[in-house]
Amino acid sequence: MYRFEQDITSHFAFVKSAMSHCVAHGPLVGRPYGGALILIKNELRGVTTCVYCADRYVIVRVGNLLVVNVYLPCAGTDNRLNIIEDILYDVWSWRLQSPECVLCIGYGWRL
Repeated sequence: MYRFEQDITSHFAFVKSAMSHCVAHGPLVGRPYGGALILIKNELRGVTTCVYCADRYVIVRVGNLLVVNVYLPCAGTDNRLNIIEDILYDVWSWRLQSPECVLCIGYGWRL
C-alpha cells in the first residue's frame, strides 16, 4: 500500500487491506483476501475527506459526492449473503448521514 504514495504522485489514496490482520498470523501464499481503495486527484484534496475505511469498503466524500468502493465476497465464501447484507447496511447507514450528497458506488468481487 505504501507504493501508492511513492509511485502515483498525481493522486492520493484511501485504502484498507483485509490482509493486515492475516499477515500478523504468519506467512501467506497468494492474495486470498480483498481490500478497498479509492484514488483521488491531488487537485481535489481540499474538498476531500475520508468518511470511513473498512476491510471491505472505503467511503470518501469529494465535495457533495459520496464515493464508495466495495469489495464483495466471492461465490464460495461462507455466509456470503449475510456478509453482503452487512456491507450494504453499513454503507447505507453512512449514506443516511450525508443526505445532501450524490452517491456513487463501485464494487468488485472474485468469481
